[in-house]
Amino acid sequence: MLPNPPEDSPMEGPLVTDIISAKLGIPPPPPYLSLSPTDDTIFRGVNYASGGAGILNDTGLYFIERLSLDDQIEKFERTKQRMRAKIGDEAANKLCNEAVYFIGIGSNDYVNNFLQPFLADGQQFTHDEFLELLVSTLAEQLMSLYQLGARKMIFHGLGPLGCIPSQRMKSSRGQCLNQVNLWVQRFNAKVKQLITSLNAHLPSSQMIFADTYQPVLQLIDIRFQGIKHIMLQSRSQARRVVFAKLQTMRKPK
Repeated sequence: MLPNPPEDSPMEGPLVTDIISAKLGIPPPPPYLSLSPTDDTIFRGVNYASGGAGILNDTGLYFIERLSLDDQIEKFERTKQRMRAKIGDEAANKLCNEAVYFIGIGSNDYVNNFLQPFLADGQQFTHDEFLELLVSTLAEQLMSLYQLGARKMIFHGLGPLGCIPSQRMKSSRGQCLNQVNLWVQRFNAKVKQLITSLNAHLPSSQMIFADTYQPVLQLIDIRFQGIKHIMLQSRSQARRVVFAKLQTMRKPK
């Protein structure tokens, strides 16, 4: 599982998953749809990410060919079936249990769903209702991954979406939208609570919430001389947060 950045993502350059792959000394996992049914690359990692995808199946409908998180999980299930056919149930289960799953999703559920005035969810639900729908749906999806053998999952929390261009342009002076950022922080807090609860109830579960909200906000808020140097520091700090989470998973207990 790899991240699904919003269409007007506030950051350019390598994704966190690219940095993780480089740190581990391995090539980035290839896209699932680029692989043939007999490709042995599946044993070294697969990228199921899809631009515009969300936790909710309705998110990003106008992108047409995007794969929602449910779709991505279904593709992972197919991958495991191929593994079983090649190496047997026991080896496939062991491989899936030991793999690390990076999940970065949720931004499109806001940017390309709830915050779009022409889509139903933003009109049909209050934010409290929408948040409950998001988190309850995500809980079912994480459980599905667990049942398929995923144990070591990193969920990458959302950044300050109120500061991306499509939201800033809604303000009179081009500033960040505080209300959107507050909603994002509530989402992050709820997901963190969810992960803590799942870890407490699911045997061998090692789910981790990677919170990079503040480092990214620091990067955005910079207004003084030497901006390029500090931006690099802030970006590195965000990457270190995620990589530190990964390292904790790799340490034997």
